[in-house]
Amino acid sequence: PSPLLLVASAAGPAVATLLQQVFTAAAKAQGKTLVVRDLVPLPSSDSRGATTFSMLISLLVTGIVGSAVIYLLGRHRPPPVRLGVMVALAIGAGLEATLVTNVVVGAFHGHFIAVWGVATLFVLAVGLPIAACQVLVGAGGIALGAVMFLVIGNPASGGSSAPVLLPGFWRALSQLLPPGAAITAMRDVVYFHGHGMTHALLVLGIYAILGATVVFTVQMLRARARPATASG
Repeated sequence: PSPLLLVASAAGPAVATLLQQVFTAAAKAQGKTLVVRDLVPLPSSDSRGATTFSMLISLLVTGIVGSAVIYLLGRHRPPPVRLGVMVALAIGAGLEATLVTNVVVGAFHGHFIAVWGVATLFVLAVGLPIAACQVLVGAGGIALGAVMFLVIGNPASGGSSAPVLLPGFWRALSQLLPPGAAITAMRDVVYFHGHGMTHALLVLGIYAILGATVVFTVQMLRARARPATASG
């Protein structure tokens, strides 16, 4: 007798609220009372769903600043060495973020290893492409990475609301950049047992692999060019 609305606020509280407002008004216009059932509610420890976005913002800054510091302090080191330090930074930052969210704050219950994995992969998806830009254009690569991932990628992530609520261009771009993909992957891991996260993980993995590939390729080409220049 009463219309029933099914929502999953863990996927985005803003969407669940919007749907509830729209369909409550529609039901009231017909003289009925809407019944709302939240199939995947947010936990009381993170009732607004802000932990995921806050966590990934901190990891985004860590990836950008960490890559910059590694380059500026180790610019005379071979690029593979700097990549190794970047990987260590990503693992450490991912572990610290996971400990804070899962243990200290208690916003995420369980899935410790999966959360750690997504957090680490996200830092690599940000830091390794910036390292590739640094190898190609020097310190200017830091600015390129900051613009791509912080100035463009962060607003396009939809982390403060939901990707589906973004304007057309930003909505299309959202899941093609690491911040948006990381938001989706983290929510899927924490609240939906990993279902539907394949595309997001592929995006993060592609950015990380391409970044590392460019660094090693440029290093190899330059190493081959040095003997040729010396013999000439």
